[in-house]
Amino acid sequence: MFLSAMRFISVCGILILGGGLFSVTASAEDWPTWRGNAQRTAVTSERLAPELHLQWTHSLGKVTPAWPEDPRLQFDAHY
Repeated sequence: MFLSAMRFISVCGILILGGGLFSVTASAEDWPTWRGNAQRTAVTSERLAPELHLQWTHSLGKVTPAWPEDPRLQFDAHY
């Protein structure tokens, strides 16, 4: 009985401490909704770095239509 009570207290303690790690308050730089806020202004007070540099790129493969034998169906000719 004592061991299961200690285990229960330990699990509760871990959950409380773990929950504290994930409870972060939102700041002006956060975008919690589409376009930043309830008014959808897409504006933030965060400043950009004076010098920007490329972080990543993504190369898309060649477009292949679903029905190549039918030239009338070109709705999937673009990404």
